[in-house]
Amino acid sequence: MGKFMTMPKLDMSMEEGIIVDWMVEKGDEIKRGDTVVEIETGKLSLEVDNPTADGTVIELYAAPGDTVKCNEPIMYIGKSGETPPPVE
Repeated sequence: MGKFMTMPKLDMSMEEGIIVDWMVEKGDEIKRGDTVVEIETGKLSLEVDNPTADGTVIELYAAPGDTVKCNEPIMYIGKSGETPPPVE
């Protein structure tokens, strides 16, 4: 079973972030520590590494320009061919 990567909380006051750009696409093989997404808050813009797991990018839950609350899923990493669980 795969794992969700969530919007990280980069500082104490951060409540949400904006997806600026993805460095990966669905189907890409990634490893823990690979840079996967650039996010922006009111205070900074930062490239974020995959803290979750090695595997295949199964789903991207946000597009560039989308605002996502901290700790909400932004990506699902699993085995090739796996179906991601629904995000509620």
